Amino acid sequence: MQQVKITVEVDGEVVDFMLARMERSFDGARRLVRAIDESALARRRNITVPLVSQVLRGMGEGHSL
Repeated sequence: MQQVKITVEVDGEVVDFMLARMERSFDGARRLVRAIDESALARRRNITVPLVSQVLRGMGEGHSL
């Protein structure tokens, strides 16, 4: 099976929001990025602060705005 690499641009504001609220581990970061990616793809939405906030709440992490 061939892997396909896709590049996604995310605004710095979104990254700052994530960093302030996410678990501080490589595994935690990987789980969060995977969950955000899956959510964005399923909803056909861009990766935004509100989307990340929803994902974090669903994972039991972070605080809403």
